[in-house]
Amino acid sequence: MSTVVIYAYLRDANGNAKSGSYGYAELIDTPYYYDGVYFSNPTERGIRSTSDANGLIEWTVPQGARVRFRIDDIDLVLEKAVPISGTSTDLYDLEDL
Repeated sequence: MSTVVIYAYLRDANGNAKSGSYGYAELIDTPYYYDGVYFSNPTERGIRSTSDANGLIEWTVPQGARVRFRIDDIDLVLEKAVPISGTSTDLYDLEDL
C-alpha cells in the first residue's frame, strides 16, 4: 500500500459540524515515485477536499510524505509527516500525526 487517509472533523465554535469548508493537503516533500505510483500536487495549493455534512474532511496522501494542511475557514495550517508504512486500513486523525 502506498497511500493513507488523513482526516479531521471540523466544528464551529458552538460545536456544530462545519460542512462545505475547503481544505488542501499540499505535498511538500514526497517520494515522486513510490510503490509503483507517481505522486504530485494536482493543483498549485495541493489536493483539495470539502467537509461533508458531519464536518468530516479527508485526503488520501502518499506514505512517507511531508504534507502542509490548510483549512482557511478555521485558520489552520499544519505541516505533518505521514507515516512511512501502513496497512490498507490506515486512517490517521490530522491532530494525532
